[in-house]
Parts: sequence; C-alpha cells; structure tokens
Amino acid sequence: MPAASPLPLAERCRPRSLKDIVGQPEAVRKLRAFGESWQQGTHPPRIRAALLEGVPGTGKTSAALALANDLGWGVVEMNASDARNRTAIEQVAGRAAITNTFTSDGRFLSSRKGERNLIILDEADCLSGHSAREGSEEPSRTPPTFREFLETRYRRIDALNEAWHLGQEGNPDPFPSFHALPAGSPGRAAWARLPQAQADLRDWRGAANPPDLSDRGGLLAVAKLVRETLQPVILTVNNSRPLTKGSAVFRTGVSRVRFYPLREESVRGALHRISMAENLGFSDEVIDLVVAHVKGDLRAGINDLEALSGLPPGVDPATVLGYRDLESNLYEATHRWLTAGRLLRNTDVMEGVDASPEDMLPWIEENVPRYAPGPEELSRAMERLARAQFYLGKASRLRVWTLWSYASEIMTGGVSLALFPEGPASVGRQENRVEFPRFLAGMGSSRGQRAVQHSLLSKLARRTHLSQRRTPDLILPLVQPLFQRSPAAREMEALLRFQSALARELELSAEEIAFLLDQEPDHPSVTRILKEAQHVSEPLMPPPLPSPETPAAPPRGQRKLF
Repeated sequence: MPAASPLPLAERCRPRSLKDIVGQPEAVRKLRAFGESWQQGTHPPRIRAALLEGVPGTGKTSAALALANDLGWGVVEMNASDARNRTAIEQVAGRAAITNTFTSDGRFLSSRKGERNLIILDEADCLSGHSAREGSEEPSRTPPTFREFLETRYRRIDALNEAWHLGQEGNPDPFPSFHALPAGSPGRAAWARLPQAQADLRDWRGAANPPDLSDRGGLLAVAKLVRETLQPVILTVNNSRPLTKGSAVFRTGVSRVRFYPLREESVRGALHRISMAENLGFSDEVIDLVVAHVKGDLRAGINDLEALSGLPPGVDPATVLGYRDLESNLYEATHRWLTAGRLLRNTDVMEGVDASPEDMLPWIEENVPRYAPGPEELSRAMERLARAQFYLGKASRLRVWTLWSYASEIMTGGVSLALFPEGPASVGRQENRVEFPRFLAGMGSSRGQRAVQHSLLSKLARRTHLSQRRTPDLILPLVQPLFQRSPAAREMEALLRFQSALARELELSAEEIAFLLDQEPDHPSVTRILKEAQHVSEPLMPPPLPSPETPAAPPRGQRKLF
C-alpha cells in the first residue's frame, strides 16, 4: 500500500490545467488570452501582467499555476510569508523577469526561443508603498554580544560547559564564568571548533543580522516590475483598491481578471468528486453541510473535508465545523437586518457578527435607501436611524455602554419595521443589493494620502519652526506652487535644482514629492527629482521669479480712465 502523501488535501487536489478550474469560465477565458499573448512572439506584449482579484478560495492562485502548467512555463512564486520589500522583489522577481531560468524539474528555459517564466506575487494588496528611506517606526536596537547571547541562552555557566562537553577528554577546559568568554567572534580558539559551539555561533550571527521580512518599498518595486518585465507576471489580490490607488500602472497597465464566489452547485460538485477520488466516503448530507458552511470558498470546503475525514464514528460534523468568520458576514447581516420585518433583540443582532453598533451603522445607513419601498418608509427608517445614532453618541460621551443595546435594536429591527411593517420582505438576493459604505470606502482610499500629507507637513513645520496646525495655511501654499508651475525653458534647470535641494534638505520620500507635484509616486518627474537630490550639493536657494511680461496694449477703441 503506498504511503499517504504529506501534502494537504487542498494541495493534492489543486487543478493542473485551466480546464479543471471550477465555476470561473470568464476568468479562465481572460487568463488564457493573457497567456496566449505571451506566446505570439519573442518580445513581451503591450500588457505584461495580469491582476487576479477575488475573495479567498475562488481559485486565483490555482488558475495562475494551471496557466503555467498548460503553457510549459516555469514558476517563481512570492507569497505573504516571504520578505517582499523592494530589495527582495528586485533580487527574486526582478532577476527572474530579465534572465533565463530553470523549471522545477531542471529543464532550461530560453527567452530567445519564446520559453517563459511566470512570476506570481500572492496577496499583492498587502504590499506597502513606503520607501525604505523613510525608516522604520521601531527603534533601532544594538545586537547582543556573543557573551550576552550565551548568557541569555544558558543562564548558568555549568549548563554551557555541559552542553559544549568542556572538560571531557580531548576537549578544552571549562569556563569559570561568562566573563571568560569573548564579547565578539572567538577567532581560532579551540572551543570554537566544537559542534555545539559552532551551532551557537551561527545562531548568534543570525540574531545579530535578522532578515528583513517587511514589505517596505514593495509596491513601487512591483509597479516597476509590471512596466519593465520581460516575463509574464500575475498578481493575486483580495481587493485591488490598495494597488490601484498606489500607482496608475495597476489601473491601465494590467489585464484585470475578476474571480467571483463560487455557486453552491459548483462547490458541491467539486467536493463530491474529491470525496470519491480520495475515498473519503462522505454522505450527501455532510457535503451539503460543508457547502452551506463555506459560502463559496472552495478551498475552505476542501480543508473542512480533510478535518472531517479524521473524525471517529458518531461525532456530529456540525460541532467540528463551528463558525467561519468571512468578510461577507456584514453583507449578509445587513440584508437580514433590513428585511426582518420584526423587532430584533440585541442578542439576535450580535449572532454571527463580531461588530460593534458603531461599525454596523454605516452599513445600514448606506443600504436603507436601496431597500426602502417608497419615500414614506425611507423617511421613517432614517428617523429611527438618527435616534440610534443619538444613543451611540450619548454612550460615547457618558461611557454608558449599555446604551449600545438600545442603539443596535433601533438601527436593525426598528429600521426594518419602518421599511416593512407588514412582516419579512422578499427583496431578492442580498449580494445584488447590499453595497459597501461609500463613506468608509472614501476614508480608506484617502488614508494613504492623508498620511503622506501629515508627514510632509511635519517636516515643513520643523524646518520653518512653525506649528503643524499653521503650516498648511502659511507654508504649504508657498511650496506647492513651486512644484506644480510650468516655468519657461530657461528657468527649468534652476527650478529642478531648487526642488531637488528641498527634497534633500527635508528628506522627502517619493510619495511626498508626488503629493507636491500632484502626480503618482512612480511618475518620471518624481524619479528625476529624487535622482538629482542625491547629487545636489548647492545650498538651498529660491528659484528665480518668472520674468515680468510686457503689459498688453489695450484693445483698439477702449478708452483709458487716466
């Protein structure tokens, strides 16, 4: 009998070809067209990257790997557990994008013959746009000396002597105390050649130089990769907004492919096939329970099957599956609250949703007009929503959090009764009606811009010895026009020198320069100022004022007053 595979069930059942991807026909069509565009010649196509967007478990990564398998491409994959800062991306993905490589089975790929190497960046929406020059928020710490490292690890000198077998036949004498150990590298000491001492030395050097696992500067590096890559690139994201607001290349320079939550029929059929192929023997009732539980997440369904396969007889699968916290909970909960047509107790409201009334209010406020049958019902619902907001404000001011229960009951069941006083409403599928709150979307999309503006104002305030509150009114209106005006050709060089000197003196990041220019961080003008700032050595001097123009003659026939 062959040994069981150590791979998880979801990995063993991963589709090997695009034709095996379940429930995503349009996404498969677009992805195949993207792959075929790379097969039409030895030169890269106009669109060099694909952006796969969708909730987890819909097949984004599987589809990317299946495309590479169908076309015989090699794969270089960077996921969220890897270091994905600017340096790591340029060393790994950037190198793979411009060089020949080998496949996982050792076959050489030649770019001249049209053979490709697919670069996959999983969860690219988690990348940071901050440049490494901005510095980390964490304070720098001095790495421990070798003596301090050993003292922390062993605590007692006799424990160190015993671990290194010091004093035994053929080994050096034991140390009398930790102070007898060197602070730095031991050089050619006899005890340094012992295996355990070598292992401790390696651990100490690794602790003194930890790998950089941050994603600082990764977004700009990926934007550059998408523009310049000579090999196909696929980015997978749950939400494309963090990328598209960070650089225009993710809006117009990629092939955007949408993966939707799978229909229950598709998930059920896939789980049945996996159960039969793996001889799991699950009944239709268990499969239906898993399908209802995962809500379109096929990977979660496969993981649930693997968890249930090890249960002893007689254990109810429902007690094992428990409750899965999905992002779609507030979508479903908002639909349930607004269509209940009855008063909901606070315990009913909180069932299955881990959110405070303050988090729930924007969702209900955004979607009440979508569910209101008419203007009278909408007016009554908004009055009750205002009453709930009054209780929320009072709870926050007085720190009387029991008022939250009143607010949650009014904003859910109270609003629902105002909309549908005759009872529960049947208004169709919730995913066609409930929308994400536009206020939250606007605040989220502008969070990065507000952070850049705050950082820029703090630097200007320090340089001009003003408070940060007065800087937006007094200094920013003077500095920003110097970056956004269109000078004459003879003034262009002087203006660039001033901008570069200011960027160097204030240590401006690419994002802050882009804010002053009103451009994207990867715009050529931002790059030019940053490059010039590294070489400028002149003192900061104001740019020349535009030469006064000769006043135009008054139009013929116009009378002068003086």
